Amino acid sequence: MKHSILFLISFMLVITTVQAKEKAYIDHISLAALLIKDGHDDRALKTLKEVDLNNEDTDFKRFYTLRALAFMHIKHYDEAVENFKLALGAGHKEPIIHIYMAQSYFKLDAFKHAITSFEKVKKLLNSKPQYLAMYAECHWKLNKQEKSFEILKTAALAFPKFANFHKQSFYYLTQIKLFKEAFVSAQKFINLAKKREKAYLLTGSILGQSKEYEAALQILQEGKLAFPKHSDITVMLAHLYIKKGDVQAAADLFDQASIMDSKYIKEASELYRRAKKLYRALYFNTQIKDQKEKYKQRMAILLEFADFEMIAAMEATLKRVDLIKDEDIRYALAFTLFQTGQYKKSEEHLSQLMRADNFNKSIELRKMIDSCKKSPWKCN
Repeated sequence: MKHSILFLISFMLVITTVQAKEKAYIDHISLAALLIKDGHDDRALKTLKEVDLNNEDTDFKRFYTLRALAFMHIKHYDEAVENFKLALGAGHKEPIIHIYMAQSYFKLDAFKHAITSFEKVKKLLNSKPQYLAMYAECHWKLNKQEKSFEILKTAALAFPKFANFHKQSFYYLTQIKLFKEAFVSAQKFINLAKKREKAYLLTGSILGQSKEYEAALQILQEGKLAFPKHSDITVMLAHLYIKKGDVQAAADLFDQASIMDSKYIKEASELYRRAKKLYRALYFNTQIKDQKEKYKQRMAILLEFADFEMIAAMEATLKRVDLIKDEDIRYALAFTLFQTGQYKKSEEHLSQLMRADNFNKSIELRKMIDSCKKSPWKCN
């Protein structure tokens, strides 16, 4: 598209010999063309306001075309369409103008008009894969699904190396829940994509969101084999295993991802905790740099171990890293102090709980403390 615009502007920069009287008007138009070429579209529009529209010698074809291009570049697509129409009315015959009109209509969601503009220049439409992709999308937006697939199929044969046709087909097929066919398109897209790792992530993500977990796993497992050091693929694969309920597999994958990027250490530790691999969880927990996150997670791991003595011994550390203000942490500490027979300390922490759910739990724990005080033999 950029090359076509540059060609069109360059074409309009050719100035024929005119009378000296006309020179001022042509200069404004030519200056605007230069400004557009350099990316100064707002300034070009201001310059074009200086053109005398009452002068019968003004080159209206160039004037309206330049206005249309400037409006298109600043995303004022309705004004762009109107000026393209005026340029055509003034005698503009370059086929590319219909492509620009189609693109502007597309941005305005005027898909029928976009299709009409595309079809006025079929030879040019068929010359670039990007035009055909938009042409197919226009039909899709109008619920002409068969026509969209027909366009993409023909286009893929004409441009066998253009990966986005298969990406587009894949996306459409997932929308209408034809996942077997979508999987085939996904693999074609991945094989042709220049950045294959991103292609794996995109297709895996869409299939995962569609709850096609097996297909997503297959795609991402292939991606992991192709890019074993790409942590994003490994992590996405791990999340799929979590959705499937296979926490152990997810933990192992986060374990691998943490070697590539230390930010995944916390997740590896947490998943090993959930998978009941507690010593492995503790190993990763020791590597967490964020002190609050580290000790908060360590408490959860030690609770799994039922190692109340170790948690009780963390009291000073929890105060030092300012975690004691977290009511859930404070209650957990109070509970472990109770379990280790440190009733007075436990009650001190319980007295500072204000949140409704924790307050109610503290009442129950106080009853247990009173019972243990009255009948110590019951709590030994």
